[in-house]
Amino acid sequence: MGRYFIPFLICIGLGFAVYILMIVAAFGGALVSEAVGIAGKGPDGEPSDGAMAAILVPVMLVYLGFLALPVFLRTRYTNLMWEFTRLGAHRFESTLRARDVIWIYFSNGVLIVLSVGLMVPWAMIRLARYRAEHFTVLVQGDLDSFIAESERTEGATSAELVDALDMDVDLSI
Repeated sequence: MGRYFIPFLICIGLGFAVYILMIVAAFGGALVSEAVGIAGKGPDGEPSDGAMAAILVPVMLVYLGFLALPVFLRTRYTNLMWEFTRLGAHRFESTLRARDVIWIYFSNGVLIVLSVGLMVPWAMIRLARYRAEHFTVLVQGDLDSFIAESERTEGATSAELVDALDMDVDLSI
């Protein structure tokens, strides 16, 4: 279980760091707007547009860091899941890197927005290709004998049970 808690604790620590960075960016934006002279009140008493932009733009950029945290956690958990998955004597290995997956998600998102959604299939294929390139089956022995053994142990009972439990229910309205 410890190997699952470490990425989670890293994610919590990075989340706090991003939150502190967002607060610093907000105060930094306010100080910059004050120093540049774009701070002030508009005619209706609200802060000026320049002052709001100086505060919100750095905060929004730092906020993107929050979007990377779930991707980091999911990437680490995917690698751990496949590391401990076995199929008989055969093992699996996933070597996804969090920064690569974050970059793929970010660049795919930008391209999807710029293309008004037309690049969604391309983005899905790009992500699937990356995952396939970093996934390996570590075979112990011969796969043909493994398949033959699994087919031999399969009985007719399971196939008949599936047919027996497959009841069609039709509600004609």
